[in-house]
Amino acid sequence: MEEQEPQKTGNPPKPEGLLYHYTDQKGLLGILDSKSIWATHVRYLNDASEFVLAWDKSWEKLIYLVDKSEYAHKDQLRNIYRRFRKAVLDSPGRGKYYLWCLTDDKASETRPRGFEGDRLSQWRGYSGGGYGFSLGFDATTLESSFNTPVNVVFRLGRCQYDEAEQDAQIESLAAKHFKEFLDKWSTYFTHLRNPSLSPFENFRNNAEYTIEPIVNMYVDFIEFGMFMKHRGYLEENEWRFAFISESDTDCSFRESRFGLTPYLPIGLDLSKSPSPLRRIIVGPGPHKDEWVGTIKLLLAKSAIPDVEVVPSQIPYRNW
Repeated sequence: MEEQEPQKTGNPPKPEGLLYHYTDQKGLLGILDSKSIWATHVRYLNDASEFVLAWDKSWEKLIYLVDKSEYAHKDQLRNIYRRFRKAVLDSPGRGKYYLWCLTDDKASETRPRGFEGDRLSQWRGYSGGGYGFSLGFDATTLESSFNTPVNVVFRLGRCQYDEAEQDAQIESLAAKHFKEFLDKWSTYFTHLRNPSLSPFENFRNNAEYTIEPIVNMYVDFIEFGMFMKHRGYLEENEWRFAFISESDTDCSFRESRFGLTPYLPIGLDLSKSPSPLRRIIVGPGPHKDEWVGTIKLLLAKSAIPDVEVVPSQIPYRNW
C-alpha cells in the first residue's frame, strides 16, 4: 500500500529547541530499525486519569447547565447526555485517537541548564530498570517526516496542567455546545419531529439536529482531553502529537503492563537531511561511555545522519 503523509490540523503554538522521547533499549531499537514510532491509544497511557479527567469534568458542567436552564425538554436532553456519556466510558476502545508523547526539557526554575534530555525522574520512569535513552527531536522537522499507509491527521500540542485554565476551557466548550443543542433541539422539537414516527425514526431522519450536535461535542471534548493532564505530572512538561485515524481497524496491538494495547504505527523518515532526530543521550549505567560508540554504529548502520550522541551527566546508579 502506498504510504501517505498525514495531514496536519490547526495552527498550534510551536515548541522551541528539541523535544525528548525517553525510552528503553527495546524502544530505541524499534524506532531506529523500523524508522517509525508507535502512538498509543488515548485510553491506554500511564496516567490513569487520562481522557476520563477531561470527560468527567466536561459532562459535569453540561449537566449543570441543563439543570439550571429553563429549556422545556431538559429532562430528555439530560437523559440523552447521560446515556451517551455512559456509552463512551463503557467502551474503552472507542475512538480513533492516538498519542505520542515527548518532554520539553529546557531549563526553568525547577530544571537547571545543561540537563536537557537528561532528567533523573525520566530515567527512573522510562529506563525499565536498565539502560535508558532519550531521543531529541526537532519538532518542526518532525511534522514533515511522518508517513503512514492509512489516512491520518495529526496535531501537535502542549499539555495543560493548570486546573483553573482547564476548568475555564471546559466551561467555554460546554457553554458553546449547550447553546448548539438548545438551538438545534428547539428547532427539532418545534418544527421537525413527526408524532406519527418512533423516537428512533425521528432521530435518524433529523440527524443534523439530533445526532450531529452530540458528535461535534464528543470531538471537541476528546481533542481537548488529549492535552489535559493531572497537575501531578507537571514536571514532565509534555508535548504531544495526537493522531486521528480514519478507521477503528487501522491500529495494531502490543503487549504492555496494561495488557494488550492498541497503537498506531507512524512511519518516520529519519534518514533525510536534516534528520528530525538530532540528539541521543545514553542514560545512567556502568558502561554508558562505551554505549555511545555502540549507538553511533547503530545510527550509521541505519543510515541516520548527523545525530549527536552523548552520555548522561547524572551519577545515578540503577544497576
